[in-house]
Formats: sequence, structure tokens, C-alpha cells
Amino acid sequence: MDRKCMYCAAILDEHMVFCYECGRQQITENNIIKPEVTEPIMKKKKSPITKWIIMGVISVIIILSILAAWFIIPRTGYRKVVRRFTQAIEECNISIIEDDISEHYGNMIWTFGYEMEEDEAIERVEDYLDLVEDAYEENIKCEKTYVYHWTKHGVEKRIEEVEREYNHDADNVSDIKNVELKISGKGHDDTYVNLFLSKEDGEWKILDMTFELNPDEY
Repeated sequence: MDRKCMYCAAILDEHMVFCYECGRQQITENNIIKPEVTEPIMKKKKSPITKWIIMGVISVIIILSILAAWFIIPRTGYRKVVRRFTQAIEECNISIIEDDISEHYGNMIWTFGYEMEEDEAIERVEDYLDLVEDAYEENIKCEKTYVYHWTKHGVEKRIEEVEREYNHDADNVSDIKNVELKISGKGHDDTYVNLFLSKEDGEWKILDMTFELNPDEY
């Protein structure tokens, strides 16, 4: 059956795709471009086992992080006090560590048999800094050489002893460490100071100290 061109109305055979007059393509049922239909992409669901494995790994990481914070941070927090103490020695300046001196200074390690007041404790530490300044002419250097960690049993035993023998209450002390420091500089041989630190209500303090310098020499 003949049909007309859609554009110029020329008579075309039914099988003709292009018009012989205007040259335009004719739209027929045979040459319509149909959109390609694709199957929807289905996301693969994660199995319940995979979810539990992922949750387990995350839980382990969280637990390890908490344990690291629990054990490592308390064991290294004292270093800030040690750094300030070394700075105080090198600069011979008591004001750097005044706030770090423990309320138990002189009453826990080498007890004097009476309650030492805060001003007296600061004065004793300042006397030592003056001694260092007199012994070394210049270029004073202080460095940590050794750290000894007291056991929990050792701390508790010492607290019981000072409470029993000297009637001194030290229940807020939860940990004690010994830090050995070497002092060097011009004008004197190297000397050592043994610094005792105590953790009191979560904060590290200077509890006591022993040193090699002889006050009678200066």
C-alpha cells in the first residue's frame, strides 16, 4: 500500500524508509529506536556473619584503646613534673615547681617526725636549687637516667607505716615512683638527685628527694 511522505506529501512505497523527494527519513514501526531496557542492579546484601565480624573487630579496637589509655597514660603522666623539675634545676628557679610540691613532702619517705608545712617544703627544695647554683658555675644540665616504679603493695605498705608511726594521713596517694637525675655543668663533677614522685588524687607531685651535694662545702 502506498503512503505519503510525512514532510512533503510525496507518494511513497510502503517499504521506502527515505523520501525520494525531500530525502528525509520516515518514521515507521520498523525503524523506531526503542530505548534499551536494562535489568535493575541488585546490591548484594552482606551476610549476618560479615556484620558480626566487622562489629567484633571494631569492639576489639575500642577495648585495646581503652586499655592503652588505662595503663600507659598513668605511667607516663609523671614525666611532665620531671621536665619541670629539670628546668627548675637548670634555671635554679623554684617558681617553676612550687605548685608541684606535694602536701606530703617530708612526711612519706624521709620523715622528720612532724607535719611539714607547705612553706617549709618549698623552702627545702629552694635550698637545694641554691646549692646546685653554688656548686656549678654555668651550663647546668639535668637529665633523667633511671625510673623505678613502686608496686601497688609497696605503696600501700608505706602509707600504712606513716599513718601508724607518724599519724600522717596519706590516703590520697595511689602511686609512687623514684626518678634518678644526673646534674652536670662547669665547675663541679656530675652529681645525682633521687626524686620521689607521688600520684595524689590523679595528679603527680614532688614527694621528696635525696641528693649528693654536701651543703657544708658551699
